Amino acid sequence: MSSLTVLRFPSNRHILARRHLNAAASSSSSVLLPNTMQADSGDRNRFNVDTTVEEDIAATNDVQDRNINTHDVSPSFKYLKDRVNHHTLKALTVHPLQLETMTPVQERVTALLPAITRPWDPEGIIPPDSSRPLPPIWQPSVVDWNAPRDILVRAKTGTGKTFAYIIPAIESRFNYVEHHAKLAVVNAGLKGSPSISGRARHAYRRRSAGPLVLAPTRELAIQIACDAQKLTTHQRDFVVQLLVGGSGRARQMKDWMKSSSDLVVATPGRLRDLLTNEPEFRQGFKNCPMASL
Repeated sequence: MSSLTVLRFPSNRHILARRHLNAAASSSSSVLLPNTMQADSGDRNRFNVDTTVEEDIAATNDVQDRNINTHDVSPSFKYLKDRVNHHTLKALTVHPLQLETMTPVQERVTALLPAITRPWDPEGIIPPDSSRPLPPIWQPSVVDWNAPRDILVRAKTGTGKTFAYIIPAIESRFNYVEHHAKLAVVNAGLKGSPSISGRARHAYRRRSAGPLVLAPTRELAIQIACDAQKLTTHQRDFVVQLLVGGSGRARQMKDWMKSSSDLVVATPGRLRDLLTNEPEFRQGFKNCPMASL
């Protein structure tokens, strides 16, 4: 059985409609790229569910154990050094995951890091909430505006694709938060200010939701949220919001209102319910930077 994952990044073009796709050939997985594309929570109990679910990373380990790979040598997760946040790399390779080699789908997607997770700003255009033009010293977050932005991934079940899209989602959140922190300092006319950048990080994380992962079932959403929490073990203030049916809606909104939403994992029904009936929730998703469907 194969399943499909689409990573959508914001841009000013409907890229996938162009249908100019290059397929990365693989018997077990493929990544399709368009030619012309490019908080303060305090505790680690960052989402609550009404049932006990075993946290599982068996997919990645099982692929490694069975040596499912089209390459002679499986790439190491350590090759992600300088491509991902060092806290993410530590979670992958040291604790708690202790992974060594990537699966083919993980390799193909992470090879596009960090370009695909940088804020979409090809011409140095400031975000709409900024009040003044940027000075000439400001460097665009994305220099090559033809770099890939949207990714279509097809992979068999059990090939470790969850990490392939969760890792870019986490990195995207880090990059957007830092982008707005730097922008706040620039708009203040300063070269550097820890206090201003710190306040900007906090404000952005509270008012703007991070990447959205949409899962078809409650059980899969819970598994994805557990994997995301493991990947952010060393980011103590990183908040994973789990929004699924079968759990208290009022409790979920309370958690939403009192903390940041660095990564949102949701089922379609509960997401639609909250977007329709909760103005604060809808506002938080106004500038969602990334969606994994």
